[in-house]
Amino acid sequence: MEASDFRASLRIFHPSKAASEIVEAMPIPASIINSIGAARKTPKGTPLEGTYSRTLVVFDLPASSFTSIPAFLRAMMNEPFANNSMIENIAKTGGQVSFYISILCPENCGLSLDATLLAQLSSKHIQLDLDISPDNE
Repeated sequence: MEASDFRASLRIFHPSKAASEIVEAMPIPASIINSIGAARKTPKGTPLEGTYSRTLVVFDLPASSFTSIPAFLRAMMNEPFANNSMIENIAKTGGQVSFYISILCPENCGLSLDATLLAQLSSKHIQLDLDISPDNE
């Protein structure tokens, strides 16, 4: 069985760039914005101790309209945000850009990514993070 029930986001981490610089450069809305040095807080806004040690910006992506992860990734590689010069700049200045994909599998499932797709991700400096969990419903 191939993994087909998934959610996806584009996650950007950087050790020194302000989150606002990343958000302004990307043509899609951010769902999580945590800037280096800002006061930490929970997703609901409750203050926490300390400040963020690095910037994190998350952009939710429309995974539900795709039947497979490879099809989703191929489509995302053609989106304007994937060709944004900010992504290469982030990677070259100590940051990380990744597609984070959370997969729910009702039973044993697999995933095959061809070399062309992996090379395309690499050429754009985008990593792939997979979180695979059993669907216990």
